[in-house]
Amino acid sequence: MNTSRARLLELWRAAAEAGTPLPSEATLAAELGVSRPTVREELIRLESHGMLTRLPSAGTFPNRFALDMGLRLDQSYEFSDMLREAGYEPSMEVLSAGWGELDAVRAARLDVRPGTAAFVTVKRWSANGQPVMVAVDHIPASPSRSPEPDASATVFELVRELRGSTVEWELSFVEARLAEDEERELLGLPDPSSVLQVTMTGISVLGVKLYLAEETHRQGVVPYGLIRTVPR
Repeated sequence: MNTSRARLLELWRAAAEAGTPLPSEATLAAELGVSRPTVREELIRLESHGMLTRLPSAGTFPNRFALDMGLRLDQSYEFSDMLREAGYEPSMEVLSAGWGELDAVRAARLDVRPGTAAFVTVKRWSANGQPVMVAVDHIPASPSRSPEPDASATVFELVRELRGSTVEWELSFVEARLAEDEERELLGLPDPSSVLQVTMTGISVLGVKLYLAEETHRQGVVPYGLIRTVPR
């Protein structure tokens, strides 16, 4: 998350807590040290996330109830930024990374043949020092003789490096289930424990499936929710 965006979120949070409108675009631009068009783009982004509304001749009003939302199921971007935007201090560690082959189930989800080579990473995120999510990402690609990619990079960055493409959409499927033994160990859970399973497929603008992400989320630490904007 860039500095100006992080600072804007701080100003949004302060206004939401105080129940006051945000300053004008000109004031925000001066405060953040960026241009007014940049501020306008960021405000449009926040509005699309349901975090504020802009009323002509009235002002820009933060959605103060968004303070309590925690992690947004209706948004998709780098998980550390999602935690930070929700008010948590994130950390991430790479548990394993390397080349492997896709089994029949994962290959079918990615529309490739079983046995297709894929770069596989296993990462664990914590919020305020407490484990909250483990992600297993599969990126089908051809192994090269060059050094392995930096596994600590985001899945979007790895896709650009390995596939030479960008992710346009994500298809996500959510289900609650009992945690498996390894998941309980990685997330510090008792037996039995329920977890939230989020399975995502990243898709290019041409409709090519670029990666499969299998996320296991611990419940009861970070609240999960969504915001839907009602059409006026």
